[in-house]
Amino acid sequence: MIAYLELPEHTKFYEIRQLANILTTISGRIGTRGRATVKQFTDEKTTLAQFEKIRQKKIKEGYQLRDFPFPFFGAGYGRYFEWAEILVRFVTQPTYEQIEKIIQLAPAPIKPTKDDFTGRMLHAASEQFVNLYIQAAYEGSPFKIEDITPGKAIPYTDKSDLYSATPHALDAFEQDIEGWLLEIQQFCPIEFVFRREDWEAGGTNLSAWHRISLESIPELLEQWQQDPNTYTQSDKEKNLFKHAVSGIFNFGDVEPDTPSERFIDHIFPDVKLKWLFANEDLSEAIAYYQQHKENAGILEACKEVLENLIEEKNYAKVNQLAEQVLDTIMEDYHFITSKVGKILYAVLKVNNQGLIDHLIQRLSNQQSSELSPGFHTFSGNCISCDVMNNIGGFAFTLHASNYIEAQRMYEIALDIQPPQPCTKRLEMFCNALWILQNDNTGLPVNNELNEKFLAKCLPYGPQNPAIFFNAACLYVEMNQLEKATECVQHAIDHQYNNIKSMKNEIQTLAMFAEFRDYPPLKSLLQI
Repeated sequence: MIAYLELPEHTKFYEIRQLANILTTISGRIGTRGRATVKQFTDEKTTLAQFEKIRQKKIKEGYQLRDFPFPFFGAGYGRYFEWAEILVRFVTQPTYEQIEKIIQLAPAPIKPTKDDFTGRMLHAASEQFVNLYIQAAYEGSPFKIEDITPGKAIPYTDKSDLYSATPHALDAFEQDIEGWLLEIQQFCPIEFVFRREDWEAGGTNLSAWHRISLESIPELLEQWQQDPNTYTQSDKEKNLFKHAVSGIFNFGDVEPDTPSERFIDHIFPDVKLKWLFANEDLSEAIAYYQQHKENAGILEACKEVLENLIEEKNYAKVNQLAEQVLDTIMEDYHFITSKVGKILYAVLKVNNQGLIDHLIQRLSNQQSSELSPGFHTFSGNCISCDVMNNIGGFAFTLHASNYIEAQRMYEIALDIQPPQPCTKRLEMFCNALWILQNDNTGLPVNNELNEKFLAKCLPYGPQNPAIFFNAACLYVEMNQLEKATECVQHAIDHQYNNIKSMKNEIQTLAMFAEFRDYPPLKSLLQI
């Protein structure tokens, strides 16, 4: 139970909170956190009596009970880093005339447009660098507001406070927000308001309005669960509702299993999936995924879970999840090309060759238009090349820890067939030949694996002549001196930029002792 009272002419407040047999009183100037006193009584009945005694005493002193007509989660004195946003849910969908009036009354820094209304939800948000807009709206600005609109560079200034608003401007903005919401309430009743805390800017000095709002969560939740509108919202409206409710649950420390199963399945299936994946047995999680896999939120949850499991090195679970969801997740170009190396490494760690073979087949011959229409890849002219480079990049990170695993990861990358040769970022083909060299790793020479890698990598030598030198090293270790000499010739012909270093290594390193006496090479290098 909470009672909040104000002494307006002295700008003071007094707040009384009762929880079981604990009584907390907070007092101070309006707009500050105030000073708190906590007392514990023998039982709840005594605590409630003391609560009422203090409340009546403050009323006699001239304090007035403040009425909060709707819940405002995140109410208080907010501070902002780059953005400000307010999410409002109305009791009924606003009419066209009400929307016009809401826009007209809105504070300038977060003035919405008609497009910001969807169903019963309003998302009123600022442009980037909101402090500039707050400062311009309430205290003026050293430059014109149109100079900081999207698509235009922000004017340079040496003032250190360019991206900050003064406390006075921030306070005025806060008063405008609350005044605007209270005015809306008069003609378009509000169910709740949510504003997240911006921790980059130091968070919000949460007020009594916020704390009293927390007490309404059980009633609101029951209302949402029973309201047919909850289950018929458009995707856009549901996403805004979900964002707000998620923040409200965080504010109120609502336990994950508090909402009904129907509510969770409709609004938070992704959250439920994450809970299920925390279990040792993933059968229930996988069944839930299959049931809801058409939901975009479920796929995003799978990606997040997958990333977390990879970071935790829980390779067994990564493998189980990958078997179920990777075919679908691979439709996301950004995700798969940035994570596929780590995913395949996890599959490799549990020796699931069947899944490795499936992924190699699935990732081969992928043009950019097939997985992400109209998207330009970053390492060549196809997605298969991007995937190969990501796997090869991960293999490179294994050079310092496990040569055998690095070789295996390069082999997987090279088994992927691009629809046409890669044209950029060809370091992987050079590194793949380096990791096979006995002189580099101490591992036994593997002629079969060497020949396989050489067949895959040598076609890229003209574009990256360092490949020819690494190929020459492999041929020397396989005692194929004629082919080694041909590779040295190719490196020279294609203007390898380290020819001097290559010659020096051939003349000085022990591994080339027989090779440097090979007549065709001596003639080629004139040694």
